[in-house]
Amino acid sequence: MDISTPSRFGAFDADSSFHLPMPGLLADLDSGSAAIRMTDEFLEASPLTRIHLMQQWMRGFRDLKDAATVDWFREWSSNRPERGIVDQLDAFRQHCQEEGLAYPADLPLLLQRY
Repeated sequence: MDISTPSRFGAFDADSSFHLPMPGLLADLDSGSAAIRMTDEFLEASPLTRIHLMQQWMRGFRDLKDAATVDWFREWSSNRPERGIVDQLDAFRQHCQEEGLAYPADLPLLLQRY
């Protein structure tokens, strides 16, 4: 099986996959800005291969974002120990809005997961 063929579970078979550095994710930690600039090799891959790869990356990014959101909530709420968890979640929702970030509706579940 080549890398462009997904298994019946939607992921690539471990036997046919390999780790390859993929330059293209750029981040400036000082300014907090990021960009994506994929290689020609990636852009020349079949559309189906690119879609499968991006779906896997998106799942990985979602997990990283969820974990970072939990870390941010815990850091933020540690300065507000007198508030109960319900009040903290409500206040954090507003804080997310002020920062222009989406508040995850499943934050209580994420707090248990991470």
